[in-house]
Amino acid sequence: FGGGQERGRRAGTEAVPNIVAMGEAAQIWLDQGGAIQAHATAMRDRLRRGLVAELGDDWTTAVNGPLGGDDPGGALPNVLSFAVDGIRASDVLATLGDRVAASASAACHTGSTSISAVLKAL
Repeated sequence: FGGGQERGRRAGTEAVPNIVAMGEAAQIWLDQGGAIQAHATAMRDRLRRGLVAELGDDWTTAVNGPLGGDDPGGALPNVLSFAVDGIRASDVLATLGDRVAASASAACHTGSTSISAVLKAL
């Protein structure tokens, strides 16, 4: 239970608004999660098809990781990792601007110009 300053009666002050918000988020996911996941998967697959259509034969293009679709063991529905030989990631990011949420490295490797051990392991 609580500490000495609380005479053993209270464990602490809970962040009630945060607890309520988490419950609401869980309810939204229960109500709409399937549709949200299906939409994210469709958007990811559309982007992948567009990349392959535009760069496929002219470049060495690698789309990293499995394509999920209905496979529960597949890729996350909202993540697409790809590489194109001869194009720097910084150039891709500059071209995309704020139209697509993108990163040139893993979040745990921010600030470095070398390949992330996390991405290399994938």
